[in-house]
Parts: sequence; structure tokens; C-alpha cells
Amino acid sequence: MLLNKQDFPRVAIEDMNRVHNEEIDMLNEIQQLLVQRSEGKDIGNLLNERLENFVNHVQAHFAGEEQRMLEGQFPVYSVHKQEHDRVLAELRQHHDEWKKTGNSDGLEKYLLLVVPEWMVQHVSTMDFVTAQYLEQ
Repeated sequence: MLLNKQDFPRVAIEDMNRVHNEEIDMLNEIQQLLVQRSEGKDIGNLLNERLENFVNHVQAHFAGEEQRMLEGQFPVYSVHKQEHDRVLAELRQHHDEWKKTGNSDGLEKYLLLVVPEWMVQHVSTMDFVTAQYLEQ
């Protein structure tokens, strides 16, 4: 298991926790599919589908969170949004490279090493502060 929901940081808004948990489930499934692919199993179409779903979910997640921040007049919205934009651009870049070449090395490193660490750090800091502010 790549990420464990029970050990993952939580924030003051339950809907944000739900979205984070959905992405944890998605990443854990993608990890398992990548393992199966490395074992020679023909799961390319399923992996493509799950990767598309993950990218779309992250995009919707960030957009929803950003809308909440705007509505709540969160003072450091631009800093939080810039971080979302950076991560979404990286995710799309790795995903596009995978779709073009079929080489999953960069995508695997990004999804299995960078994204989990980033998620924990981001939720523990930016999302935590954002949720606290919006709950006031």
C-alpha cells in the first residue's frame, strides 16, 4: 500500500478529507496496476483508464478547493493556487509523456515517490490552514 488513509493527515472540513481519501484509493490502485504491468500482465487499457480518472479527479479536486477559497476570501489564495497549478502541470506532463511513449518510468517515479510525499506535506500545511480558516 502506497498511502494509508488511517495515517494520512486530516483537516477541519470533512469533504476535503473525503476527496483526499478518494485520491489515496486511486493512487494505491494505480500502484498495484503498475506492479502487475511490471510482472508482464496486459493491463494497459485499465491503467490508462485509471490514470485518466486520477488526473481528472485531481483537476476537479483543485478547482473545487480553489472555488471554496475564493468564496471564503482566503487571504493567501494565490499561493495555494500556484502550488495546485504547479503540481497539476507536472502530473499532466508525466501523464502526456506516458501516453505518447508508453514508457512509464517518469510517471511511476512521479506518482509513487513525489506525489505521496507532496500530498502529505501539502495537506499537513496548506490544506490544514485553509480548512481551519474556512471553518471559522
